[in-house]
Amino acid sequence: MDIKEYEQKKWPEHKYYRIEEDGIFAELKINGTLTSRLVKFDEFIPETSIYSERPNPWAIGFFISLTINILVGGLLILENFNFSDQTSGIVLTSMVIPLAILSMNVFKFSKEKRINGYNIYLPFDYKKYTDQTDKFINEIFKARRNHFRTKFMKIDKVTASETIKANFHWLYQEELISESELLELQSKLEERRIIKRD
Repeated sequence: MDIKEYEQKKWPEHKYYRIEEDGIFAELKINGTLTSRLVKFDEFIPETSIYSERPNPWAIGFFISLTINILVGGLLILENFNFSDQTSGIVLTSMVIPLAILSMNVFKFSKEKRINGYNIYLPFDYKKYTDQTDKFINEIFKARRNHFRTKFMKIDKVTASETIKANFHWLYQEELISESELLELQSKLEERRIIKRD
């Protein structure tokens, strides 16, 4: 079963991919920035890498220190001013909510599988969606292979024989065609040249 679209939602991030005829449409919302573009098949190679992110010990230390200071400061304020119970609750909540939001970034664990490209990479959340991610990446590589095979296996009357031959060799070097397919294509090309000469 071919998968043409793939979506990953992990608040506040959102990743959407769609396989197009000549590339991958990617819409990514990462770190509050939304980007969308078509990544052409010739902009990346069929290789992946794993990228893991763990909390920074310095950031954890700073966060703990900040939390202690804010809570102690808040308690001193509440101690020195006679706030009602409701106002005290509002003050404490207004201190805890920003700390909770900050903690989401400080204690962030992530694992991504990336398709490597030239000046670009396509990230996929790999910690939670391992099987789905692998299946979709395989579909991308299959679509890329089919795209280049369709584009460069043609023998037409307009393109020079040397160009067509170079295309066949490129397909073979990129492991997009087998050796037997290469020999068969070269044989067909040679037949065309003989017919042309006659």
